[in-house]
Amino acid sequence: MKKFISGLWFLAIITTISCLWFFRTLPAGELWNGYSVLYVPESVPENYVLEELNVCGVEEVTCLSNQFLPLNLQADSCEVSLVSLNPQAMDYLSRKNNYFFDKSGKYRLYYVPVYYKTKLSQAVNNMNRKVTEGSCGVDSKSSYPFIFPVFVFIFAVLLVVFTGKKVLLGLLSILPFFYTISFPFLSSVIASLLVLIVLFLVCNIFGRRDFLKILKRKYVFMILTAFAVVSCFSSGFIAGFVFMLLILAEYGIFHFYRHVQIIRYKKSHFNPVMIRSSFAVKQYSGKESLIFGIMVLFTVLSFIFSVLINGNVSESNGKIAFPSVSASQKSEKLPDLKDYYAFDFSVRSFPYRSLNKEYSQTANISRFHGENGQIVQSSDFFEYSEAYEERVNSSIDLLQFNAFEKIMKKQGNLFSAGYASNGSHRLNLFCIIISFIQFSVLLIYFVWILINKKPKKGRGRR
Repeated sequence: MKKFISGLWFLAIITTISCLWFFRTLPAGELWNGYSVLYVPESVPENYVLEELNVCGVEEVTCLSNQFLPLNLQADSCEVSLVSLNPQAMDYLSRKNNYFFDKSGKYRLYYVPVYYKTKLSQAVNNMNRKVTEGSCGVDSKSSYPFIFPVFVFIFAVLLVVFTGKKVLLGLLSILPFFYTISFPFLSSVIASLLVLIVLFLVCNIFGRRDFLKILKRKYVFMILTAFAVVSCFSSGFIAGFVFMLLILAEYGIFHFYRHVQIIRYKKSHFNPVMIRSSFAVKQYSGKESLIFGIMVLFTVLSFIFSVLINGNVSESNGKIAFPSVSASQKSEKLPDLKDYYAFDFSVRSFPYRSLNKEYSQTANISRFHGENGQIVQSSDFFEYSEAYEERVNSSIDLLQFNAFEKIMKKQGNLFSAGYASNGSHRLNLFCIIISFIQFSVLLIYFVWILINKKPKKGRGRR
């Protein structure tokens, strides 16, 4: 039974770590290296968007309307003429079109080099004044808010310094820190700070007499944790769900730490005994004012920083999922360079392959030419290989239009694309209310702690 329980806690920890990786949200920054992504409601004509961009001086745009067959072949060649009959080639071209729409299909996407960022912002402002069907915008207007994880890290280090269980609290602080890296929003920061305080209080009494009793009596632990979870749900269901998994994983860390502690005690000839019970221990280690002051400071700074970065990309009912090279998981709907190489080989070899045979990565092309008054037949043999991929890669820059393959090439040969939200978080009323309640509960609890610190009359030594 103990092994089964340990297995469940281990599963909770591994699941939490996996979710922090796979469901991480990119709050800003470039979804494509070297390019900004302009999103416009699908109903807005492309010619109108291109005209507005041109007026503002944006001369290089990669969009759906300026995509052609990405091959350096004559338009009247037999290879080009037979493309529509080639299932593999048509599959690539169809999937490539997905790069020009968000995942929901509500927005049409335009890729603009980053050196047009200022002019692009001007064009977006102009279009938002004229477009009535919805809002236009750019995927990234601000940088990644590194300050949020930094706040949590500094606060965690401070608590580790003040606790007697430094190793335990250090291990417990890892997941809240990485949570704010994966979900760097105001709600995540406040939730992580609250949970760190709860973990700090629990660590100070962990392993002492009446440990379970005080946990059952201290409803503030459950209240602070509950508000932390609710706060994370204000940023979305996934953020709240992952935070709930994080709470379970923290219990798992307590379980394994205690298990290792028991094993060490059994092997040691001398073990220290904690004389004072949980009720006799100072929960804040006598540093209430400093800890709470840092908590207030970080909370206020987080509010200010959230207001500064507020409102990049967000729909009224959720976030926009962009095709992105920074996505955590590849989408089969979005082709990569390997798919393009296979497309190129398929188009060039299709007219010379037998339809009665299975697809092969080799092709034998018959050539006819005149020699000494006679028609002579020769054959060219080529195969799909790394050398062939290199030749195709080199020919991408020779394409005579703004081919999306040029963008793919700039991402690197090993890139894979999926859907990712930049996760820019609006400081909505619900988040503000929840954060205010969290802060009020913590303030009331802190005042209660200060009141109970004062020695009561008649409680002298006897």
